[in-house]
Amino acid sequence: MSSKDLEKIAANVERFMNLVGMPDDKKRVQIEEELVGRMAASADKKPSLVYAQDHLYLYNGKTLVKDYPGLGASGDRVLQCDAKKISILDRQAFLNNKTILITGAVAATALAGAALADAEQRKRQSSGEVSYSNNNNNNNNNNNNNNNNG
Repeated sequence: MSSKDLEKIAANVERFMNLVGMPDDKKRVQIEEELVGRMAASADKKPSLVYAQDHLYLYNGKTLVKDYPGLGASGDRVLQCDAKKISILDRQAFLNNKTILITGAVAATALAGAALADAEQRKRQSSGEVSYSNNNNNNNNNNNNNNNNG
């Protein structure tokens, strides 16, 4: 496996961990390293990660390889990462019988941005810092651009 492919896997695993809301600490770094190594070593077996109810599952194809319980993650969605993309899974289908039913590909950058914003907000709240944000400027700029372009 090329170093470029390994970097892509590592970047997707990191985005996935951000999306599920796992705290960025020593435990997470150890898990990420293990996951990247396992996914790279078994690339021909279609490895994937699934997050549900504070458990992270590593699969090779349809075979469960390892379960990581009690991550301290805050996400309530069921997400899958196949080292190339991140998808939202049908929650009931997975929780009822571990069926991987993709409901749609996630716009990973949007979700990662939201997860990072949530993490930043939690960080501010824990430090006692107060912050206000107003996204109207962005919306107004978009509306002006749309009006000017026809």
